[in-house]
Amino acid sequence: MTFRLSAGMLLAFSVTCFAMLREEVTRSAARVNVLGDIAEAFRNGQLVMVFTCLFLAQAAIQVTQPTLVLYIDRLSDGRNSTLFSGVVYSIAGLGTVAGATFAARRNENGAGLDRLGHESLFLMGLLGSAAFSALQGVWVAIVPLAAFRLLLGAFNGILTVHGNVLAATAVSREFRGRAFGVMSGVLPFGSVTGPLIGGIVGEGLGLGSAFYASSLLFLVSGGVLAVFRRRPAAQRQAAG
Repeated sequence: MTFRLSAGMLLAFSVTCFAMLREEVTRSAARVNVLGDIAEAFRNGQLVMVFTCLFLAQAAIQVTQPTLVLYIDRLSDGRNSTLFSGVVYSIAGLGTVAGATFAARRNENGAGLDRLGHESLFLMGLLGSAAFSALQGVWVAIVPLAAFRLLLGAFNGILTVHGNVLAATAVSREFRGRAFGVMSGVLPFGSVTGPLIGGIVGEGLGLGSAFYASSLLFLVSGGVLAVFRRRPAAQRQAAG
């Protein structure tokens, strides 16, 4: 039934978009060179850093996907485990909405950016996500698990907003759309890598170990950013 419901929602959204969305398309005289755009994107050091950090963060988010439902089923002793899984799984999305909205408003208002900057806020999002990923494996109960996933989602929203800002400011306005196109091709590899790691770790070390693997990936992402920040400004725009 869940597959049928998902298909029905996708069909409804598709029809709604087709019926209501209108746009003016301005065709460019320039020829599209996908391989050239990818090569240019990967020659930009800051862009490569953002790609790497967001790839690792995406993998970290997805690490618990294969084991979370099983983990909750064990915590609930099989009672209402499907309902609990849906609530706990989706509450991270609610946190992401709240965190991204908060970060976007701060960005528009300039609040705190003179003191911290986008890189610092990006790092804060990564470290906060790492902390609350690990805490999910410490408190073995459904309510704390849901609370920590909510906070994980909030920090993930913060890192997503500021990661996108860093990507946008790394390139010229003319190349920005193509840069985000390349980034959209990189991130799905994180969605593939994360569940594979989670499945292997969960099978070998126990279901709760996936939370620690997720935390470790966030920390590695933060380490990549920290190393990049230590590089001289001239090297930041050099080839990654």
